[in-house]
Amino acid sequence: MRVFVLFFVGITGLWLTGCAVDQPVPLAATDPSAPRSAASAHAAAAETAEPAGEAIEVLHLEQALEWALERHPGLKAASYKLEAERAASRRAVLLPNPALVSEVEEVGGSGGYSGTDAMATRLGVEQEVQLGGKRRAQRGFSELAVQRTWLERCAAAAGLEHTVRTRFAEVLYQQDLAGLQQEHLRLAEESHSAMEQRHASGDVSAIELTKSASELTAARLALARTERDLESSRYALAAAWGEDLPRFDRAAADPGQAGVDLPLEADALLAGLEASLGLEALRATVALAEWELALAKADAWPNADVAGGVQHFNESDDHAFFVELSLPMPFFDRNQGGIDAARAGVLQAEQEFEQALLERRTELLNAAMQLRSLREELRAMEQELLPAAEAAFAAVNRGFEVGMQGYIDVLEARRGLLEAQRAHSALLQEERVLLAGLEHLLVPAPPADASVVDGN
Repeated sequence: MRVFVLFFVGITGLWLTGCAVDQPVPLAATDPSAPRSAASAHAAAAETAEPAGEAIEVLHLEQALEWALERHPGLKAASYKLEAERAASRRAVLLPNPALVSEVEEVGGSGGYSGTDAMATRLGVEQEVQLGGKRRAQRGFSELAVQRTWLERCAAAAGLEHTVRTRFAEVLYQQDLAGLQQEHLRLAEESHSAMEQRHASGDVSAIELTKSASELTAARLALARTERDLESSRYALAAAWGEDLPRFDRAAADPGQAGVDLPLEADALLAGLEASLGLEALRATVALAEWELALAKADAWPNADVAGGVQHFNESDDHAFFVELSLPMPFFDRNQGGIDAARAGVLQAEQEFEQALLERRTELLNAAMQLRSLREELRAMEQELLPAAEAAFAAVNRGFEVGMQGYIDVLEARRGLLEAQRAHSALLQEERVLLAGLEHLLVPAPPADASVVDGN
């Protein structure tokens, strides 16, 4: 009897100790001085990041990227998703909990078994034993799930950076257009003032003065429209870091920002694509499907239940130890459907990877071709068309000032120059967008790091 009591007390103590140790710790209650993962530290920094505050005069691209990466709610959500995946990974590799089993037999019957004299009592522990390589498959699947979530978070950051770059480029473009339109308005005002003086002296007709006034009104309306587009682009850029109102006066292009030196040869581009973050995340998805297949195959093996403990016999006040083994017999269900479904999932993931690879290769090579063609056009624009349009306008304007050219000639020359300048700004904007797209496709995958799984 003494052995039975000691065994019961020991088992109960272990169970209570396990319950006390395994109490969950709320995320918000963790020690702030304890080491944290990069993702959780980034998420905490994002939560505590102060708002932009007072408006700044000039916004540079690096500042815009920093604000977006610190404050965007989508990136915060990705960080918390990574933390959740890590927590699930830690749970997935734990052993199944043992069970406390107790049994009373040969009691409450008839005759010699009517009382408790013949009663036998069992007390023991039962443990499920996972067979078929389940633990290895669970560990591999959970670790790879964390790796993929980490890559997805990196991809989300790269996607946000691409969004900021394109929206920043749009602000620069609209600022250029607004500057051109302001210059166009200034010239229209000067021309109209000159036309009013000539009309007063009888040198030009009322019809020409009316045309000049109409051109001035059109220039003012065009400037107002351009300023509305500029304001809209500023709001879109501010939304990239979660603000409703833009807190900057203007954006400024950094030196060399539009002249990023990317190799445009097909071999170099495709080599960069193979090592890119986007493809690495897709490869992780394929590998995860393969681990799902390994899990499905492991589930074809039933788990065994092993029990052991001590048994007490009231009749003789003796005790004995017992051991039990329970193993289901997989005659019918061997997880055939689950294995077939997982195998189809692997084939699906592989085909989706091939499709994504084909699409990205096509997009990459097409963007590189467009960029080469655009730079040739831009070179011709800067070396030939723009200088010619500027020289033509300057010559006609000088002729108008001395009375040798009419207002219609000035108007056509000014419009020609404005169109050439707009076309030049549009080409610069297209170059910025193409470069941002190429850089986004070629963002390199981060090096493999085992600490990503546990967050240390």
